Amino acid sequence: MKRNCLLALGATALALTCPARAELITFDSLTDNGIGTAIPNGYAGLDWNQLYSLNVADYPNAWNYHGATGYPVVEQSAPNVAINYWGYGSEIYTKNGTYNLISGYFDAAIGDVTVTVLGYRGSTVAYSQTYNLTQSAETFITFNYENITDANFVLDAGNQIAMDNLTVELNPVAAPEPGQVVAGVLLAGLGLVARRLGKRKGNQQS
Repeated sequence: MKRNCLLALGATALALTCPARAELITFDSLTDNGIGTAIPNGYAGLDWNQLYSLNVADYPNAWNYHGATGYPVVEQSAPNVAINYWGYGSEIYTKNGTYNLISGYFDAAIGDVTVTVLGYRGSTVAYSQTYNLTQSAETFITFNYENITDANFVLDAGNQIAMDNLTVELNPVAAPEPGQVVAGVLLAGLGLVARRLGKRKGNQQS
């Protein structure tokens, strides 16, 4: 039992020190009802607000809209891209630790759009950049927003952007100092020894 507990503590310490892992988010594994389906929280390890997966091929038929859009322009892999809902900003956030927003492909859905991307650490704005997007050409944006809890995409009312192939890195929860890990293991071991001695003493008295 003692050995198992110590091994578990050691495994926990190793897990807490794992490096950030890169994630390419293509949105292609998500389903779409033809007019955009809300991206579920937990997808790619993040939470999503006012962002929808959209099947590019289905969009014109579903909305009876046959004009030009930026959706096929920004699409890097079929079938889906991600869009914000009309007239709303959107955000990608995490409730556990932080993440790095590295890069992605963006364009405007219809017409030209200006978007400001805010990177938050808690309630503090750590990054703020503004980009001009068009529907006729994709824009590859390198953010390098590090250790953020929330990326907020701010748009004028009624505007829409599309995105694909986001690259992010999910950061682990901060690991304890090495001394704290050793102290925790030692205390756990001493506690088990004391418990065993207490049981032995009780058995002798009985």
